[in-house]
Amino acid sequence: MKLTRFRAVGAAISALLLGATVLAPNALAQTPPPVTGTTTGTAGGGTGNASVFNLADLKTASQGGPLICTGTPPTSCNYDDDPPPNADNHFVVVPHLDDAPLQWANKYVFINNPSGVLQVQKTISAVIPGAAGASNTYVVVFDDQQPGANIKTGQACLDALGADATVGTVANGLITTGQKTPAELQSVRNGCQQNTVGILVNPFPISKHLPPGVYRQCAVLAQTGGSASAPFCTYFTILPITGFQTDVNTVNYGNLVQFTKSIFGGNFVMPGDVPAPTPGTVQGIGNTSPRLLVAYTCMFNDFNGTPGQTADDKLICSFFDVQLNRQDSAGNIIAATRVDNILGGKHPQLANPFGPDADVTNGTVVSGAPPNVPICLEPNENLKIDFSVTPQEVLYPGTYSGQVRLTVTNTGTVCTPTLGSGENASGDSNGVYNNLPGQAVLQSYPPGA
Repeated sequence: MKLTRFRAVGAAISALLLGATVLAPNALAQTPPPVTGTTTGTAGGGTGNASVFNLADLKTASQGGPLICTGTPPTSCNYDDDPPPNADNHFVVVPHLDDAPLQWANKYVFINNPSGVLQVQKTISAVIPGAAGASNTYVVVFDDQQPGANIKTGQACLDALGADATVGTVANGLITTGQKTPAELQSVRNGCQQNTVGILVNPFPISKHLPPGVYRQCAVLAQTGGSASAPFCTYFTILPITGFQTDVNTVNYGNLVQFTKSIFGGNFVMPGDVPAPTPGTVQGIGNTSPRLLVAYTCMFNDFNGTPGQTADDKLICSFFDVQLNRQDSAGNIIAATRVDNILGGKHPQLANPFGPDADVTNGTVVSGAPPNVPICLEPNENLKIDFSVTPQEVLYPGTYSGQVRLTVTNTGTVCTPTLGSGENASGDSNGVYNNLPGQAVLQSYPPGA
C-alpha cells in the first residue's frame, strides 16, 4: 500500500491518497465443476479421428508476460499464482492493476491424430452460477480460431515441451503445477515423435476487465471431411484485485466564510502524469467494483504560530461534504451521490488523525470505517469528485489546513462489475470495449444487464 502525504497550501485541505491493493471475494463461481477426460495421448486413427485429450495452462514469458524465474540458472518460476498443494490445484491467475503489463497465459491444447485437423476453435466463458437447483450459464468472453498448421508435431512438439528438469520450460511448469506427471509427458513425447500427438500453443490475455471467478475453456477441432470433435473443456480461476487512482493532491477551498459552502469541484479527466488545471477525478483500476470511502480531519488555524493543538487554535470539524458524479456517453451527468455533514477527526498534527472519531456521519458513529459514497468504481471509469465545507464557526483570519483520506472497500453492498466494459455503469462511454482481442460475444454481466 502506498501512502503519500501532502501539506496544505493556503486555505486548503490536503489529501492522503491510497491506491489500495486488496483481494476480495470472487464475483463468479468459487469452485469449478469436476473435470473429466483422459490425460495421456494415444496413437491411432488417421484423418477424421482427431481429438483433444488435454488442456493445460501456464503463465507465459512471451507477449510481455509475467513469467518470472529466479536464480542463475533459474531455480524456480511463478508458473501459476496458486500451484499445488493449495486448495485450488487448477490454474489460477491474478490480473495486474491497470493491466500494466497485461497478464498473459499460454493455453496448451494436446491433440490426438492432428494430421486431419483443419482448424482449432478455443472459447473461454465466464461461469455464472445458477440459482438453487438451476444450471450454470456461460458467457463467452473469448473466441479464437487457429489453423491446423499451427499445431506443433515431431521435433517442434518436443522443443515446445523442453526437459522436465529444466526450470522455465513448459514441461517443468506442467509438472510443478501438478497439471502433468513425468509419465504423462513421456507419453506425449512418444506421440510427438510418431506425429500422432500435437500441441497447439495459444496465448490468452487475462485482463483486469474480466471479473474475478471461474472461467471455462473449451477446444473443438474442425477436421477434413467436415466433421468436428466433441468439445473438451477445463477450468481456470481469475482472482480479484482492487485498486484506484486519483489526480487529487491538494484540495483548496479558497476563501472560507462562516455559513457559506466552499466547493472544490473536480472533472472527468484523469491526466496521468500531466497535471490538470482542475484536478478532482477518481478511477477504479482493478477488476472489481469497489465503493469509495472518504474521511476528513478537522481543519485548523494555528493562530499563534505554535505547532500542535493549543488553546488559541481555531478548528473546523463539521459540515464536510463529498459528491461523486457519473457521466454518460454525451457527457451529461447521469448520477450524482452526496454524503453530507461529515465530521472531521482529530487535529491533523496529532497521531492517528483518522481514528474512530473521524468516522462520524450525520451524528452517527460508524465504528472503524469512514463514510461510504454509494457509487461503485467501475474499472477504467473516470468519476468526478467534489469536496466542500460549510464552516459554522467564527473564523480567525489566516490559513486553515487539514487532510482528507480516500480509500476503497469491497465489503458491504455488493458492486458487480460489468463484464468486458468499464467506463460507465452500462458500458464504455466511447462505445469501445476494452476487454480482450478476439470475438466478444456478450458484453454484459449478468446476461441482460
